[in-house]
Order: sequence, then structure tokens, then C-alpha cells
Amino acid sequence: MDFLIIYVFCILTSFCIYSYGYFISNIIFKFRINNFYENIILGIIFLTFLALFLNFFFDLNSSINTTIFILSFVITIFYKKNFDIVKIIKNLIILSFIAFLTFILDQSNRPDAGLYHLPYISILNEEKIILGSVNLHFRFGHISSLQYIFAIFNNYIFKDNGILIPLTILYSSFILFFFTEYKKNSDIILKLYSLLSLIFILTSMNRYSGFGNDDPAHMFYLISTYYFLKFYLKKTNLQEVFNLVVIYCIYTFLIKQFYVLVIILPSILFLLNFKK
Repeated sequence: MDFLIIYVFCILTSFCIYSYGYFISNIIFKFRINNFYENIILGIIFLTFLALFLNFFFDLNSSINTTIFILSFVITIFYKKNFDIVKIIKNLIILSFIAFLTFILDQSNRPDAGLYHLPYISILNEEKIILGSVNLHFRFGHISSLQYIFAIFNNYIFKDNGILIPLTILYSSFILFFFTEYKKNSDIILKLYSLLSLIFILTSMNRYSGFGNDDPAHMFYLISTYYFLKFYLKKTNLQEVFNLVVIYCIYTFLIKQFYVLVIILPSILFLLNFKK
């Protein structure tokens, strides 16, 4: 019974993230996203910045978090003509099953979350933003923007179990994103890059307890490089591809500052295509 509840939580979480991702990519930015799972990746980025913005004024308590969760269903109802419900449910069931398996098959216990990430998430759920919190304890210097997306799913429905689910949803989304890109790409370089990225994620990042902040940052680095290559190989929708490179590179840096050199990618595109 507990396993079934976890699976249902995965479906609900992925649906919430997808709704916001679809809204921000298709309604706000007018991106022509052809990969279903990329909407979830963009949804995670949007919810991270939304949580950060709200935390300047409020603690990310259960009331606020539950409201944000319910609003995702309101978005779906409001834009229901744009949604293929059957396709959405089918894809979310597949994605959630991968997330569910990744979550329940992990047996090891690592102390990093207890030492660094979970205490900071607790602060986000109980307090407004505390500038200079690293001065309180050095552990708060080992966190990233990801802790905001975890904190925002601590609501009345999922309780504190909600903070564990978004990371495995993100992992599953990247697996299915590169798998989809591999299948549909006609360009041999992008096809090969998608395949190698998929193999790398599946072989080197397959333990939930080992994800931390490093593995998600590496996944975003892979997708940043993918769009960097796509900019030169496709020669279409250059402005949209450039915007996605910028978004993914900035988010990579916000997860792990060690990846600061990733900012070189959009800088190169901007300087070499300045007139465009």
C-alpha cells in the first residue's frame, strides 16, 4: 500500500511540474517544445525561481505550497483545449514509473542530505530568506537552488515526503528527454550525443542516494551542451535555441557553482552571432 501511495505521489508531482512547465514554455515564452519531457525540466526551473521569489516575503509553509500545487490543476482546466489529456497521462505514467523504481530500489544511506540539504530545506519551510545564513553554520554553504524545488513540495498532501520526489522526477525526465531526442533526431551528431548522454546518465547516475547536487548539475550541463550543438547544426529557430541555452546554463551554475565555465557556451553564441 505504501508503494502505491509513493507511485501516486510521483504521478501527481510530475503532473504539477508539467503544468507549470507547459505554461511557462508555451504560453509565456512561446517556445515550440516538441519533447514532452522538456516541459517538466522547464517546470522545475520555473518552480525553483517562483519558490525563491516567494521566500523573500514568506516562509514556504504548507499553505503556500499546497496553493501552488492546486494552481497547477487550475492551469490545466483553464488551458484544457491545449492539452491532450490521454497523451499526458500516458507519458506521466511512464515517467513516474521510472521515478518510482529509482526511488524504491535504492538501499544505501548517505549522510549528505542530513548534514546539508535537509536542514536548509527546513529553514525554507519555516523562515523567510535569511541572507548570509552560511555565517550561522558552514553547512548552509553546501546547498543549491534545487533545495527550493524540494521545499515547495512540502505541502498538506505529500507532507514532508514531498521533498524527496522532485529529484527523481528530474532524473526520469532527463532519461526520457535524451531517449526521445535519440529516436526522433535525423542529425547524426545530435543523435549520437543523445545516445551517449543517455548511456552516461544510466550508468553513472543510477542511485537516488548518490544524486546530491552534483548529478543534477551534470544533467543540466549535458542539455546545455546539447542545445549549443543544436544551434549550429539545425540553423532553425536560433533565437529560441539560444534562449534555452541561456536558461539551462544559468540553472546549471545555480545548482553547482563549480560549473561556472558553462556560461562560456551562451557567451560564444552571443559574440559570434551578435548581429543576429
